[in-house]
Amino acid sequence: MFKEVSEDYINKLYKVFGVLNFILSVFFLLLGDAGLAEKIFGFISINICFIMFYFFFKMIENYKGKGNLAWPLFGGLFKFIFGFMSMVISIFAVYMFVNRTIKSGEINHIFFIGIAVSILLGGLSLLANYHRRN
Repeated sequence: MFKEVSEDYINKLYKVFGVLNFILSVFFLLLGDAGLAEKIFGFISINICFIMFYFFFKMIENYKGKGNLAWPLFGGLFKFIFGFMSMVISIFAVYMFVNRTIKSGEINHIFFIGIAVSILLGGLSLLANYHRRN
């Protein structure tokens, strides 16, 4: 399933969701239920976390394990488990953000979906790379 997902397709998804995340964070800046300082901090943190989590997975994807004796044996398994669990947790996080927004009526929770999508894309990239190499 993951062999068909190309690196170019994941990068295109990352760019599309990056623009959507920026638009959501601008809406948070304009429509959020917080003070001005919290809105500015939220705007910056939403965008930085989106970028940071995706490139964190890219660093794991490119890690070679030099000097680590166990990496040739367990490195691929670690990448697979980490990628799979991050995808499951990010899907659960999106559900929790939407559920919390519906239950509480506060719109602030919905703006953090972009961070979970970034983790999902990073995990997808990690799994696709793992399946391409094996």
